[in-house]
Amino acid sequence: MLNDKNEKFLLGIAAICVALLGIGIAGTVIFSRAWLHFGIASIAIVIFFGLALIEKASISQPWSLRRPIAATIVVVYLMLVITFAFYMLKEELPKISDMLLTSFTTVVGVVIAFYFGSSAL
Repeated sequence: MLNDKNEKFLLGIAAICVALLGIGIAGTVIFSRAWLHFGIASIAIVIFFGLALIEKASISQPWSLRRPIAATIVVVYLMLVITFAFYMLKEELPKISDMLLTSFTTVVGVVIAFYFGSSAL
């Protein structure tokens, strides 16, 4: 259960993620696609460490990294899918991008299965 301090911390994480995504999109428009990759990677790091700190601060259950890892992987996956679906490029995406998305879809499926499967025991 989140208390007021954790809720404010979670809102701060969300604000930082929106700012990083804005920097990534603006940098992509102005400079190159590397800025979008910077934004996605930075958001993943912020979400992981932010949720790990919230998980450690909650005293109602033992501390584990299961929830931060699962949440980070799912958020990065959603960002990749949105990027591949809606981010239009002048040239066609390389084959490696399709392979990356397929492989990451498999990883997300395994992580979600283990997340819910381990809590059923």
